[in-house]
Amino acid sequence: NPTGDNVNIDLIVAEEKLADLSIYDMLGVKVRNVFSGEYLKRGYYHYSVNLRGLSAAAYIAVLVDKVNMKLKASKKFIKY
Repeated sequence: NPTGDNVNIDLIVAEEKLADLSIYDMLGVKVRNVFSGEYLKRGYYHYSVNLRGLSAAAYIAVLVDKVNMKLKASKKFIKY
């Protein structure tokens, strides 16, 4: 799913958690921190992330549970 300078990330949280949401390049380097240590209640969340300054490439958005450091969700996208 190609995107321009913004990417939309939609999350459905089934159980409350303390989480981080970050954007990584395909080498595993963190290139954007969307939020860190945010307490998410059950429900739907929508984030629009600014990608200006990043080169055209593939990236992955990663949601990690801060308590047990487990990957909870990911979304791969391509910036053009």
